[in-house]
Amino acid sequence: AFHNSPGHYSANVNLLFEYSPYGQVKSDVDSAFLRFKPYSAEVNGGEFVVVQLVTLGVLLAFFSIYCWSVAKQPHPRWMLARVLRPWNMLELLNYILAAIIIIMWVQYINNPKRNSFDFSSSAFQDIGPLSDDFSEIVFFLAVVLLLWTIRAIDFFASIDNPRLQRTSNIIEEVLKGLLPFLAIFGVIFVGFVLVAHILFGVHNDRFNGPEASAYTLLVWFVALSDGHRSTIDLPGGGFFMCLFILVAMVLLFNMFIAIVMAAHDQVVEDEGGGGEMPVNHVFADAICDRLGVGKFVGDPLHTSGAHKHSKIDKLGLKRLVEMAIEAEQFRGQPQPPPEVVSAV
Repeated sequence: AFHNSPGHYSANVNLLFEYSPYGQVKSDVDSAFLRFKPYSAEVNGGEFVVVQLVTLGVLLAFFSIYCWSVAKQPHPRWMLARVLRPWNMLELLNYILAAIIIIMWVQYINNPKRNSFDFSSSAFQDIGPLSDDFSEIVFFLAVVLLLWTIRAIDFFASIDNPRLQRTSNIIEEVLKGLLPFLAIFGVIFVGFVLVAHILFGVHNDRFNGPEASAYTLLVWFVALSDGHRSTIDLPGGGFFMCLFILVAMVLLFNMFIAIVMAAHDQVVEDEGGGGEMPVNHVFADAICDRLGVGKFVGDPLHTSGAHKHSKIDKLGLKRLVEMAIEAEQFRGQPQPPPEVVSAV
């Protein structure tokens, strides 16, 4: 372990030497960084506390807004549909990960090994577990930041600008279409990884294992690596490279372009009133029917013709929802009030 002061970063470095049966020696260096005293004055610990408190306050404010957006729905079916909306599920995942990070950080701060570490001692002190914990916290922080960046796309839909709303809706449709595409891509890519390992693993270190083969093909897929020439010279290399370029790079890339174009067409169709009921409402109705939750009398999405407005809860038709709330008060009547039907 290397360190310069309690407040600054310390490093845990592991040196690994492996001996093959033929006498070859392979070395590997694994390093991880951590902070023993993140609240010390040397690293402006007071400012760090303020940043943490402000971040926690903003997080609680966003979570309150999230809960209010669910609670203000006119019916339990719409509450569940609000939670099952893909963007809201992503936001809920962010809150769960944020809670996990807070728990991990408290455990790290209260770790006895961290509190009992002696910087003046010349004896070996194992800080490997501490560095692993700190690295996991940093990783989860990066994941949450990335997911919040993706979640911010949906916020543009609340802006009263048709172009921004359309762009946000197109991105949402693209993300929906990517799920089956990624499943197909995963199966095809795993096949190429195994074939590359079998064909070239003996001759080329780039393919000496499934993980190494996957890494090499991934960087090839985004054109960030060389080594194509040496692979072509190997037995079966030319055939493999042609097939990989044709399938993984040309065919699948054009499939992605087709998904984007289909998403654009779907959004235009929805804006024209030809869309279907949102998927989250379909799942919410199925779950509520199974649990015996009562029907939403005057539900705009179930009234004849209203299901065509697939973005009804997103475009802010507040008056229509208010009428649906009024219709809920007439549950005992055989039909909703006439003004609700006429409005729909």
